[in-house]
Amino acid sequence: MTDYPLRGGGVCVNGLLVAGIYHAGQRIGLTHDGALLVPSGKNLLNYGVAQAGHMIASVIDNGGLRVATTAPMNSWIGFRWKADIAPELHEGDKLTLSLEDGDTLNGICFQVFFYDAAGKMLQRATFTKDNITSLKSLTVPAGAMTYDTCVFTYGKLSESTTSILHPQLELGDKRTCWEPPEKLRGGGG
Repeated sequence: MTDYPLRGGGVCVNGLLVAGIYHAGQRIGLTHDGALLVPSGKNLLNYGVAQAGHMIASVIDNGGLRVATTAPMNSWIGFRWKADIAPELHEGDKLTLSLEDGDTLNGICFQVFFYDAAGKMLQRATFTKDNITSLKSLTVPAGAMTYDTCVFTYGKLSESTTSILHPQLELGDKRTCWEPPEKLRGGGG
């Protein structure tokens, strides 16, 4: 009988996978031999195809984000993707923001901002090349209505660069394996 690693629990019967995408009322993800078959919907980020001048974001086949810049570029050029606070998030909930091991940030930074209804920034978490392996612990701030996923140049670029990112914002205080955001299941944008 084959032992399949199932996120969220599951069963193999006579070597066949027997599971759904819900377990005990909770959405789960399914994997087989390390390959993600069905994401759990845990990655709350919102990103996709974008362009700002000579900076282009595209979604790669696995749902990650590729950011290419063509030099020269000035500081603080980039883009943001806005989203409403997910209905499953509540004030005080703990969140973990992470990038996948092996991701690159070449001349760019990756940020998540939380805003209130008036557009006032309540909280921010930033990744740069110097702190790419750090986890960012966040708490959903009181009054948060929206959040932005942002990519910006953080210095004047004299050389063209390419960065590959697998960012994840998830509920809880522990990092789990990366999954693409729900809207990017299967890759592409």
